[in-house]
Amino acid sequence: MTSAREDQPVRPTAEDEVAAAGSEVIGGPAGRRAVFGGGWWTAARIIIALAIGMFALGMVQKLPCYDSGWFFGATAQYTHACYSDIPHLFSGRGFDMGVVPYFDRIPDSVSGGMRYLEYPVLTGLFMEIASWLTPGGGTIQQREQLYWLVNAGLLMVCAAVVVTCVARTHRRRPWDALLVALSPALALTATINWDLFAVALL
Repeated sequence: MTSAREDQPVRPTAEDEVAAAGSEVIGGPAGRRAVFGGGWWTAARIIIALAIGMFALGMVQKLPCYDSGWFFGATAQYTHACYSDIPHLFSGRGFDMGVVPYFDRIPDSVSGGMRYLEYPVLTGLFMEIASWLTPGGGTIQQREQLYWLVNAGLLMVCAAVVVTCVARTHRRRPWDALLVALSPALALTATINWDLFAVALL
């Protein structure tokens, strides 16, 4: 039989000196009489909100490429560390032309010899759905920008799924998911390609 104390979530500020010091910004470590789980803002919801915030920060970090780096100059997207496969493959794998992955052969003039989409099938389906959601009209640059935005929105959902799963890995340690939610890697790499979707599927 477990005690009431053993059923309570582990308090990061009680085990981690860095968390305890950082908590001073919001009032200090939780007291021993603090009640958990009574309000709408549960640990999981806070973690999801922080992950979305970090993801959005990563989208802002891609602005130099969104505005010009993906389209003008060969090196700007690397010097600004904002490269992404997503806008390039919209036209580079024929999504702008309505090519259906794995069923339609990609014209050599478009892909440079890549006959079929090189990504796994479920990722290809994700890419195809994103292309359906991308509005038509406008220049190819505008459509590639919109395709990236649509994919970013879908990948943000994947980020929320990932941190939720991590938060639920250990019932008493949901706050450990902050290591994922606040990771700089999430901000910098979440929209480089579609790997976050694969992580969400695991």
